[in-house]
Amino acid sequence: MLKQPQATMDNLPEDLKMAILLRLPVKSLLRLKCVSKSWFSLISNPNFAKLHFRGTSQRSHRFLYTTASEIRSIDIDTPLHRDSTTVSLDFPLNQPRTHFHILGSCRGLLLVLTKQQNLLLWNPSTGFHKHISQPLVSKFVVPCGLCYDESTDDYLLLLASRISDIISSFYVFSLRTNSGQRLDLDKEFISYLPIRGSSVFNGAFHLLVWLRGAPSTAKIIIAVDIATKNLREVPTPPNDVNYTTFGDLGVLGGCLSLTEYKGDDEIRIWMMGEYGLKSSWSKFMSVNRQITRDRMISHDILPLCFTKDGELVAVDSHVTLSKWSDKGELLEHHEIFVHPRTQFWRPMILYTETLLSFP
Repeated sequence: MLKQPQATMDNLPEDLKMAILLRLPVKSLLRLKCVSKSWFSLISNPNFAKLHFRGTSQRSHRFLYTTASEIRSIDIDTPLHRDSTTVSLDFPLNQPRTHFHILGSCRGLLLVLTKQQNLLLWNPSTGFHKHISQPLVSKFVVPCGLCYDESTDDYLLLLASRISDIISSFYVFSLRTNSGQRLDLDKEFISYLPIRGSSVFNGAFHLLVWLRGAPSTAKIIIAVDIATKNLREVPTPPNDVNYTTFGDLGVLGGCLSLTEYKGDDEIRIWMMGEYGLKSSWSKFMSVNRQITRDRMISHDILPLCFTKDGELVAVDSHVTLSKWSDKGELLEHHEIFVHPRTQFWRPMILYTETLLSFP
């Protein structure tokens, strides 16, 4: 009896092979690069990386953090206590783990600022890294966001000219052309720069600030448009939001979000259902602060994202990861031990697994 030839990937039509590969997660594709020279060449191609990023409907999200001896990341879609989903990462520079800040995450690329004030892009999934020419970063010019401009296939860095927490102008710096555009302001804003820097959404950088000279309750959301480089104001939630407490601006579930720390009793998370419409702000969930105190979770939890199952993932200043239901019920939590000298909230960040790089 004649043996039937085994079906292998190499025997498949090219379009079918490509369709299969584009459905695989990044971790599997990195392994497959070792199969043959042709597969290495295909998976390493920047065009393949772009197709894979665009075609992946549910991307894997990981949370990066540092310990006293290493940089690690955890898959937030799995149980937080499962050690098998936590991996150690190789930092591309030979320096202590705590001597850098992560300023932003965009399409799987992290923007890193070293102690020597050097900037680089780093893809922790693939190990890719590239040094960026210095765009005048100093104690008075502070990087506060990274985004991607699809119209020019370029990454843009937002910098704020700031003295004593007063922002007098912005710069939008192109990583492709190594040049920037200054945006002068007709008003001065006060901002401590939100924990995650600016929140990129709907083609713009967003920051929560207040006008200099205005009451502390008069916080506003400003947006720097990526395409036009114009500044605009975005409506804030209704008047019953307590702006005297620190509110963290972010993006959750494809919506702009704001976290309100309401005294010692409650944490509220607001979401803007229709971008730009004030009346579309609604309270998504409330967390009773007694729950966080009972479980030794810091009162200042910071929402990160939703899991594939719809659970809210958050982190606190004690570096405890937690998952919550939409009813404010604590589902699980896991304390991460970071280096005691690590600056508050840094270096930690949520990122997406991708194959993307930058020329």
